Amino acid sequence: DRCSDDSFVESGRSHATALDPRGAWEFISRDAAAEELSGRGEDYRGYQTRTRSGRTCQSWEAQSPQHHNTTAALLPDAGLKENFCRNPTGAPTIWCYTTDPGTRWEFCDRLGSSPWESECLNGYAVKDE
Repeated sequence: DRCSDDSFVESGRSHATALDPRGAWEFISRDAAAEELSGRGEDYRGYQTRTRSGRTCQSWEAQSPQHHNTTAALLPDAGLKENFCRNPTGAPTIWCYTTDPGTRWEFCDRLGSSPWESECLNGYAVKDE
């Protein structure tokens, strides 16, 4: 089962069959090895976009609501793409700035290991094909 409003990446699976907006079925695949997290996660290149508390990560290139200097231009080898959790600063684990104006940043867990991932935010799930 998975939440009906989750994207494939949020589901934590390594592959899925999905219906695109035009009604065509397609196969989507992500590299499951990218979700490996060793040490403090400085080499993590996975697809987690939510913090441990479930907050959405802010894009590394965005400067709102959190203004910061942690950008791909300044840290080109840190993998700062989209709003994926990373550890470009040597923190204890992966983290991100949040889109919540009241919470600057939070730690993340790799996909498939966050407690909130087992529940549907809208309260229901649908059967996988």
